[in-house]
Amino acid sequence: GHQRFYTVSSGICLIINIVACVSLIPLFGHLGAAMATLAAEVAFFISGMVFLHKLGFKPHFFRVFIKPVLVAVLAGLWIKFLPDWSMPLVMLAVAALGYGLLYLPLVLLTGLVNKNDLGLIMASVKPKAARNGGAA
Repeated sequence: GHQRFYTVSSGICLIINIVACVSLIPLFGHLGAAMATLAAEVAFFISGMVFLHKLGFKPHFFRVFIKPVLVAVLAGLWIKFLPDWSMPLVMLAVAALGYGLLYLPLVLLTGLVNKNDLGLIMASVKPKAARNGGAA
């Protein structure tokens, strides 16, 4: 019953992203777009933490934040060792594929997703007929 906060928070973060894009893209190009997106995502994360706190949940910031960052860094470390190919699209594809293949096992190994979460994810991706007991 707290969809209003999520909607307001999303709107504020969208405004932050737009303002940051308009400000940063002329100065930094594609890096400005990346910085603007990062700023909006950080604002969204912080607003979520504030909202949880207001609801009475007391998530420990370090514990909530460090595991996802650790997993992202570990999954991306191998990219540093890729050779500098003359075909940037091939290098990008290899880097993205390798990152994706490393990220999921690391998420599972670090406990970012537990068995209940996995059950919810699997239930949401099952075909509609299977979820409704075979009725289409």
